[in-house]
Amino acid sequence: MHDEELGIAVAQFVEVALAGDLDRVTSYAKHLSKCLRHAGDDETADQIDEMVKCRPVSVAKTSRATRMDEAPLPVDSESRLPLADEQIVREKINVVLPEECESVVDRFLQSLRREDELKAKGVCVPRSLLLHGPPGCGKTLLAHHIGNSLSLPVITARADGLVSSYLGSTAKNIRSLFDYAMRRKCVLFLDEFDAIAKMRDDRHELGELKRVVIGLLQNIDAANDSLILIAATNHQHLLDPAVWRRFSYALEIPLPEFSGREAILSKFLKEHLSDDGVSILATLTEGMSGADLKRLADDALRDAVLRDMPSLCITDVIHLLFTSHARLSPGETRPSVNDALRQIRSTHGKAISQATLAHVFGISQSQVSRILSEG
Repeated sequence: MHDEELGIAVAQFVEVALAGDLDRVTSYAKHLSKCLRHAGDDETADQIDEMVKCRPVSVAKTSRATRMDEAPLPVDSESRLPLADEQIVREKINVVLPEECESVVDRFLQSLRREDELKAKGVCVPRSLLLHGPPGCGKTLLAHHIGNSLSLPVITARADGLVSSYLGSTAKNIRSLFDYAMRRKCVLFLDEFDAIAKMRDDRHELGELKRVVIGLLQNIDAANDSLILIAATNHQHLLDPAVWRRFSYALEIPLPEFSGREAILSKFLKEHLSDDGVSILATLTEGMSGADLKRLADDALRDAVLRDMPSLCITDVIHLLFTSHARLSPGETRPSVNDALRQIRSTHGKAISQATLAHVFGISQSQVSRILSEG
């Protein structure tokens, strides 16, 4: 361990000690002990561990009881922008995930719900989850789902307040945010995580900015059992290697496959389209994220209302899908009608009749037959 990292650990410990917050003193003392062991000073680490072990239980309870549970959200000292938003997610959230991702999330939640049993058997309880994947794939929604499932408030870091233009302030803001979150049980959600967790060997970054990552790692290591940490990034390749080791689980959330797209579209359009219509849309929206699909559904419903249409027509939705280029990535194109018909036949076989396809695409059945036979 570098002297710089040990120095930061000592500074953090002194700061919380002077603030008189005994629970945080205990947490940072454990972290300081760990740093000292890595530095080879086992004797001092043993002394700290013994002092922590002998801490009176009554003092811990008094310290927790005298805290200000309604303390205001921390702000950046220069801009006065809040470092986070806090909310209690009361409504149940239905997150559509691939089966393997859903299994990891379920295991994570079950471990937290049964932490007393795990602790009794001396088993480590996972408290951190790193989410990565393309934009719009449901990372933020999943963080809110976890908060709702555990009946805990979600504190979401705000990049505009957390990352300061003043050197040295970002590390202080991260510490203030962690200190605030550790005051009671909650989910701390660090979105756009790469903004504060970039690789330290990036030659384009200044030395002072690299200290932000060290401070972040120190705060993660010193987090107490009341904190559940979730981080999310669209740019996992930018993360410092040491960051990955701090998380109990690292979960990649991919763009939804056909069954996932079908479930998402059904959620928004099941009252307006037939099952065949939803399946056709799911086939034609390959490569779109959950957020893209919700936008498509919203656009289609809004368009129907503004045109005074009594109901939503699948033909209109497909037309909107083919003609709306605002949500396309650079270089991406929507399939032609011919390609779309062949894609549907490849996915569904003859489960969707040529007559249905002719109606959906606004062409004759003989045209459908000809296009499919040419494919």
